[in-house]
Amino acid sequence: MATLFAGGRPDTGNVPQVGEATEEERMRSLVETLSAYIEHYHGGAVEMLSYDGETLKIK
Repeated sequence: MATLFAGGRPDTGNVPQVGEATEEERMRSLVETLSAYIEHYHGGAVEMLSYDGETLKIK
């Protein structure tokens, strides 16, 4: 799970940089970070369904 946030903004420091992970791994990490933010501040969540290199589908 992603880290908590400072200043009401997601901490994207744990999202791998280009070259450190595949694009799909980076998208998954970003969605997990956004989901943690949404859970913390809004009581909801999002989940990555698929990523084909162009289209990211979330639920």
